[in-house]
Amino acid sequence: MRHCDRSCDSYVKLVVTSDLQKKAMRTQTIRNNRRPKYQETFTLCVSDELLRSRLQVSVFSRSCDSRCRQLIGCMSFGVGSLVSCAQNAGKPRTLLLSQT
Repeated sequence: MRHCDRSCDSYVKLVVTSDLQKKAMRTQTIRNNRRPKYQETFTLCVSDELLRSRLQVSVFSRSCDSRCRQLIGCMSFGVGSLVSCAQNAGKPRTLLLSQT
């Protein structure tokens, strides 16, 4: 696959999946940029059940001359591994997802 020097339109999609639900969030599309910065924050209230869920982070590109999207890359994390161990079980937890 050849690397393209053209700019593209890209966005990040966040999906939380558990046995009972699937929740999707995404950033705004950054248009015509080869090095986009996604300056958005997402808040996820984490219940005990959600601790056993997975968070998938995917980056997509949409070429300027097409409506087709292309997966650039993705990672998957256990939500429980992202929540601080210092937070007590049974209490509400919040996971902030943002660029640092």
